Amino acid sequence: MDTPHAVEGRRSRRTRLAAILVLIPLIVLGLWFAYRQVWRPTSSVAESNSTSKPSDPRLTFATPYRNVRPDVKYVGDETCAACHATESTSFRRHPMGRSAAWVTGVAPRDRYDKSSKNPFEALGLEFVAEPRGQAVVHKEIRRDGEHHAITELEAVVAMSIGSGTQGRSYAINRAGYLFQSPISWFTDTHSWGLSPGFGESAIHFRRTITVQCLFCHIDHFAPVAHTSQRYAEPLPNQLAIGCERCHGPGQLHVERQEAGESFDGVDDTIVNPRNLEPSLREAVCQQCHLLGEERVMRRGRNAFDYRPGLPLQLIFSTFVRPAELVEGRKTVSHVEQMYLSRCFRASTDQKKLGCISCHDPHQLPAAESRVAFYRERCLKCHDQTSCSLPLEARRSKNKDDSCIECHMPRRSSASVAHAAITDHRVVRRRDRPPEVPLESRSGVQPGQIPLVYFYRDLQERNAPEILRDLGLAMINIARVEDRDEVRREICSRALPFLDMAVHNDPDDIDAQEAQGFGFWVRGNPRKALATLETALAKVPEREVSREDAARIAAQLGQDETAIAHWRKLLAANPWNPAGHYLLAKLLAQRGSWPEAMDEARASIKLDPTEPSPRTLLIAGYLQKGDKKQAQREFEIVERLKPPQLEKLREWFQQQMR
Repeated sequence: MDTPHAVEGRRSRRTRLAAILVLIPLIVLGLWFAYRQVWRPTSSVAESNSTSKPSDPRLTFATPYRNVRPDVKYVGDETCAACHATESTSFRRHPMGRSAAWVTGVAPRDRYDKSSKNPFEALGLEFVAEPRGQAVVHKEIRRDGEHHAITELEAVVAMSIGSGTQGRSYAINRAGYLFQSPISWFTDTHSWGLSPGFGESAIHFRRTITVQCLFCHIDHFAPVAHTSQRYAEPLPNQLAIGCERCHGPGQLHVERQEAGESFDGVDDTIVNPRNLEPSLREAVCQQCHLLGEERVMRRGRNAFDYRPGLPLQLIFSTFVRPAELVEGRKTVSHVEQMYLSRCFRASTDQKKLGCISCHDPHQLPAAESRVAFYRERCLKCHDQTSCSLPLEARRSKNKDDSCIECHMPRRSSASVAHAAITDHRVVRRRDRPPEVPLESRSGVQPGQIPLVYFYRDLQERNAPEILRDLGLAMINIARVEDRDEVRREICSRALPFLDMAVHNDPDDIDAQEAQGFGFWVRGNPRKALATLETALAKVPEREVSREDAARIAAQLGQDETAIAHWRKLLAANPWNPAGHYLLAKLLAQRGSWPEAMDEARASIKLDPTEPSPRTLLIAGYLQKGDKKQAQREFEIVERLKPPQLEKLREWFQQQMR
């Protein structure tokens, strides 16, 4: 079921799920109880037989703001700046306003000399960032003991992702398919280094950049439906998060201003988050600052369907760890930490604490005024006598008498993507954990699951749609879990929710795809293949279903079916080295050596350090009687020094006789 490439594919997605893997032992113990007790569907849920399609909240949600509707167009930051020049200028200096950029805009500010650790070594490879005219190329070189290059892989980077406050990562565009480079710039050390999440093994230039990643860094992209990471071209000119991500599409607002139309009260053509009720106000920030352990798209929705003024839970289902597990760990989102704080829990609906209670989304305070800026916000709720320490004692700890230095201490992120840096739990004392709500103090008990629905106070957690999304979240976790017994247990608990989802909506392709994977892991590959092929008959362009179907068909010995699936997948997405190799194996098994060798070369071009496709290519040369070329390729394999080298030498010597 697993190949070296398949394992790499799972590892490449571990970064955003790193925290949840800590919880896997708990999941094994808790999932059975969770299904039987906490997450067991009620009778009304179990008997639900609704096949209705989900409504579009942009059309149905009751709101006075007319710009939440899907037909209202975005106008771009330049149009907004014509009337809001001050806010626009300051926002462009804010990290959100610098969240992404075309490389041509940031390359002149980057350094490429040896003092910036260029090149640098990691994972047995050498990495180089190299400017070439207006372009920037990232290179990966595998060298032998004499420092001679064995393999070399390079890619032109198209855009930088990140404000540069901590660093920048880089994206490669291959005909609309986006991949992350293993090379990143780190501002604190003014040097190049390995991108976060690439530390376990060499992922090369094939880590996919998904919609979930781009959504928080790019203002607006058009994902191609049912693909893994393909986006409609041409890609947008404006990359960084802009005005309309927080205020909504501006078409109606611009038209009203140009017409000189007057209005009473709140302007219904544009959203000002300050005028929203607390949950809707927080949703504007949470669209990017609440990722949870798993975030699942609601049925029929796209990430970019979200409009400020809408409930975020109508677009995403977000699953997080229970409070009793979050309390002991700091590397969770600021939102989750804030919800644990006494400040947040004690604030009233009329004066509900939220992100913009402390943060001005248009600008950051200057370094010299930072302490006073945040103290002023603390004093909106607390008076000068609130602190238990006298002024002299406070200043002995911090000469500026900074509230946030004591109550929201900064912690090193250790270059972990999306890790919290400032502790938003608002601890009473730095050396004492925050008070955790009574209902969260007992730890994980039978009947609980260490993955809970974040919006459970706003929506019934046993609702069919939430259970459907929980099933999808579980399958996402199972896909990146290496331990077979744990993966099987997770899939066992997910399948009842997915079965229900497909029963309620036979056209729910997301649920069918997850269901197929669950059947496969649970040891029923025939049922898994039938499920996936049913989904593919409805949506032939579904890439994940196509790849799973190809692998399962090969496992069942249905080689021609597997070959057909791989060919269709690679025709649309040729950037899959594992797919090329596995297709090459199947073609070689049936004796189609010329085509098998072509597929092996395609795999090697994308990942020249992997010995398996080279070994197959060598076998192809031997079939042709070209021992000279076979010898050249085998010399490369020897220099790569794979773990099974001695066995490969024995095999090659036998073939050369």
